[in-house]
Amino acid sequence: MSQWPVYPDDSSDPSGQPLGGVGPDAVPPDGAQNVVPRVPEPTNWTVMPFGASVPQSDPPSTWEKVGDVIEDAVTRLFTPSPEVPDPSLPIFAEAPGYDPRAPILFSASGSQTLRKSGEWVVPPYMAIRGGMGTVVLDMQRATAATDVLRITVRGRTGSIVVVVPDGWAADLTGLSARWGTRTSTVSEKQLAGYPILVFTGTLSSGGFRVRYPNRWDRWRRKREEKREQEILRRAYR
Repeated sequence: MSQWPVYPDDSSDPSGQPLGGVGPDAVPPDGAQNVVPRVPEPTNWTVMPFGASVPQSDPPSTWEKVGDVIEDAVTRLFTPSPEVPDPSLPIFAEAPGYDPRAPILFSASGSQTLRKSGEWVVPPYMAIRGGMGTVVLDMQRATAATDVLRITVRGRTGSIVVVVPDGWAADLTGLSARWGTRTSTVSEKQLAGYPILVFTGTLSSGGFRVRYPNRWDRWRRKREEKREQEILRRAYR
């Protein structure tokens, strides 16, 4: 008698009954000794995705959890993280006029007159709010911070005058006038080495004008320079 189990070549006998069935009706074929019944293959296989970790049978111990927490804390402590500002807070430049969200503002409330002249730096972003008064920006002695200067205008019943040096350019394409008037005697072509002023916004019923210096503007400039020289002479006596 053979000591090893014998598996038949065919899994079923001529009668159509599979071998190795469970129950009294399972009959081994002729000449087969110690037939081991075949175990039917399972059909409910669990397919694991590629790269998935096999779940552990034993949960990690308490000391392993403590070690993971300490390792994470030490990693965050010694890993330099970039300083990300709070997105809910506004982010502005150091000085007004160098960020499009914080332009430098020239506003004439009521019927007063606001005049800006002398030696000053024209920032890249400015805003002019004209009420019933007059706003005058004299840039004869000014220095442009960039080659493109963007100015947003909101004019009402007052007047806005911008005086630029020779060689500067101005673009009034984005400035719309409802009942007001807009006038420019400045070239729209930007020359190399000279800035261009780009105006945007609306005019209600006031007037807006961009021009080069006239005789009165040059006289005023000479008077300002003479006054500054006199102040310096008195200061360094």
